[in-house]
Parts: sequence; structure tokens; C-alpha cells
Amino acid sequence: MQDPAELFRVVNTADIDPRTVRTPVMWLATGGLVDAGEVERHAVDHLLNTLESRVVAEFDVDALLDYRARRPPLTFQRDRYVSVDSPHLTAHRVTDPEGQHFLLVTGPEPDYQWERFTAALLELARQFGVRRLVSANGVPMQVPHTRPTGLTAYASDARLIADHASVFGTMQVPGHLDGLAHLRFGEAGFETVGFAIHVPGYLADRALLDGTVAALHAVSEATGIVVPMEDLEERAELNRREIDTLVESNPEALEVVRTMEQQFDEFMSQQQRRSLTPHDVAKLPSPDEIASDLEKWLASGATMEDAPNEQSVGEEEPGDQPDTGGPEEPAGEGGEGGSLSVEPAGEATAPEEDFGGPGAPGDGSQDDPEEGPEPPARGGSTSLWT
Repeated sequence: MQDPAELFRVVNTADIDPRTVRTPVMWLATGGLVDAGEVERHAVDHLLNTLESRVVAEFDVDALLDYRARRPPLTFQRDRYVSVDSPHLTAHRVTDPEGQHFLLVTGPEPDYQWERFTAALLELARQFGVRRLVSANGVPMQVPHTRPTGLTAYASDARLIADHASVFGTMQVPGHLDGLAHLRFGEAGFETVGFAIHVPGYLADRALLDGTVAALHAVSEATGIVVPMEDLEERAELNRREIDTLVESNPEALEVVRTMEQQFDEFMSQQQRRSLTPHDVAKLPSPDEIASDLEKWLASGATMEDAPNEQSVGEEEPGDQPDTGGPEEPAGEGGEGGSLSVEPAGEATAPEEDFGGPGAPGDGSQDDPEEGPEPPARGGSTSLWT
């Protein structure tokens, strides 16, 4: 492997002394395999639009990206080309209202050199004194938008997510950079925590700001990062009302949602847990069945518009996500560019193919890291800056 340190250059850090200024969290947000409800994208937008930040590292996209797979737009004006919108993979040093610093890595998921890029992230983490890697994205699930947003948590050490129950054993899913980074960081002795936010499959292609709110709250609880939420929560309320109006205007969609509500409430009445997955284990498919269906769907080259609806829940991942490399215009209050995809409801049945993981969460635990600080006894509100 070529030197990972050559994949990035540190910038704008003349006044930063890692020995005295703590940056204990790296938040990885490079999209890739799936981000239902645009959860990760809007989380990045909110962080960079509301918190103080500066770029402190730039990665070599020429070595990491396939330009023919995602061609950067060129602007032609009258008789010449005048600009190109080149992609960026960057690390931002973000400061929350409490003066706590963390790294936010944004941009498109690399096409090449995953191991080297992950090693570069490790090198950057060591330079800035990072202790914990975090991430959060949306996954399509058979859940109604009218119920509290659930999540699946995963971590390098189960004690970091002790408040979050898991019903998953061992499974295989297509590789993705986020999952590889969690694996390699855990092996290197870092703490890692991730959250897969449950997004209704019929809203997978729309902005679901309730999912972004849930993601930011989960990461804040796991790290101590303070994120102003009032504006986002107000926009999420408007977003929810627009979705309600859209569903209520379609009798078939309304029937599907009502059926899902009944299923959801029946599961939740049996046992209330922190994770809101419909978790009747006896009725869940085997991990091999989930992985097989997931791989077949991805191999088909389908988009989220082709994903099965809530009557045959096999919602898996779309292709690569848009570049989340910097602040963008705030989300509209209701799923721009998306669609509501449902079919008439039939008899209420148990979920058949819920994909509740972030990509490859396994059972949410690994062996204790050989290096690094002792994790807290329970996941949650302990700040890494104290």
C-alpha cells in the first residue's frame, strides 16, 4: 500500500495545537450505499449551516474517484468552457455552541483505494486526537411515518450502545466505505458508534427531516456534541404535515399507512424497547435471506423508485448518494425530487425483509479494542471533551 498520508493534506491549522485543543470525535459522512430520506445529507447541511467550521484537510479526489461514473458538470458560456464543479472530499473542524471541536468528513464515497483511504482517516484521526468515530444514515424499513422514528445502533463495543437493543445476528451485505471505516477504526483501538435511522420505504426518495432530527439527537447523545435543533425541528414539523397531506390525498396510500400503523402498534404493545424495529424475532427472515435479497436487488442496478413497497418489504440501498461535501441550500419542507410509492394494503402481515442495519452492523458488538480509552459503562450523554 502506498503511504496513506499522501492522500490528504492538512490546511488552515496554523493556530491549532492538537496537544491543547481536543478534537475527540470524527463524524464520517461520505454517503455511498444508502441514505434513505436523505438523512445524512441534511444532517451535514444542518451542521455546516448552523455551526462554526473550517476545512482542515483535503483528500486527493483524483486518486479516489471515478470521474466517468459521476461526471462533474462543466459550464459552457457562449463560445467557451468557463468552470467545472469538481467534487471535494474534505474534513471540516466544526465547533459547537459549547466550544467543543469535532471533525466532519464529507464528500462522495471513494471509488478506489478504500483501505488506503481508511488508513488515511486513521492517520488524520491520530493527528487531531480523535477517540471516537461516529456516523448516521437512513435505511428503508417497513415502518409508518406517523410513529416515532426508530433506529438501529452499532458499535465497536456493545457497552457504547447498551441502551439500544438489537435483534440481528450475523449477516453479510455489500461493502461500503462507512462500514469498512468502522471495522478498521475498531481494530485500531478507537471507539466507533453508528446509527441507521429507520425511514418508511415509501419515503426513501424524499427528504424526511424527522429522520435527520433523530440522527442528530442520537449522535449528540453518544458524543456530547451540542447541535442547535429548533429551526430544524420546525422544518421537520412542516415536512411531516406535507407528507400527511400527500398520504391523505391518496386513498390507497392512506390504507397502506393505516395497515402499517396497526402492525407497528401490535409489535410495540408486546415489548417496548429503545429501538423501534418491529422485532418479533420468530417472524424475521434469516440473515442469509436478507443478504441474498439485498445483493440481488443491488446487482439489478435498480433505483429506489424500483424498490419493493411495503407489501413485500425488501427495501435496500440505492446507488451512490450525492456529494455531501459542503453546505447546501436548506431542504425544502417536503421531499424535493422524490415520490410516494405505495400499493393497496392487504391483510396485515409481519415484516418479511426488514433491512435494519447500517450496512453490516452484525450483532452490534466486537471484541474489546486492544488499545484506546475504556468505554463508558453505558452509551449516551458522557462528553468526550471532559
